[in-house]
Amino acid sequence: MKNDLLLLTDRSSKLAELRKEIDLINSKLSSFNKNMRSMKVSFNDIDHATSLLGKNFSKKEIETMIWEVDEDLDGFLNWFEFRQMYERCVNDKSGLQPSTLFNIFMMYDINEDDTVSVDETMGILFRRYGRAQMEQKLEEMFGKEAKEEGLQGREITLAKYLESVEAMQLRTFMESSV
Repeated sequence: MKNDLLLLTDRSSKLAELRKEIDLINSKLSSFNKNMRSMKVSFNDIDHATSLLGKNFSKKEIETMIWEVDEDLDGFLNWFEFRQMYERCVNDKSGLQPSTLFNIFMMYDINEDDTVSVDETMGILFRRYGRAQMEQKLEEMFGKEAKEEGLQGREITLAKYLESVEAMQLRTFMESSV
């Protein structure tokens, strides 16, 4: 009986410690989530990121990208605006939605070689168009020779990626009834 009481006391003590740790973690996560919602992407952030990817936009081009999605007109992109831009672009069937900034965010260079491969692009296209249109869009971007070369397949730069996406959007618009 004494052993059972000691075991129960030990378990209660450990449970209290775990609850304190959980409360501390929840507090930190709550603080982190609040900070994430208040963080904003600036002109300089976009300019720096795109330069690292080998694509230099003019000041006017970056200002236009921000203006296209800047709902509160503060000159920055916040989390709400980013999510709204994402949803609008993913659901755009007309090709009219401004999407240069979306396409930059969607480009994901897994192996950090400043290019997007066929494999990497498949993930982007799947998220944007779904499985049904992925192959067609992949061929539109890379051409019929979208064959596997090397570890990641054929690769294109950010500039070529954006050029291909803009051409696809133009075709979508021209084929739409808008």
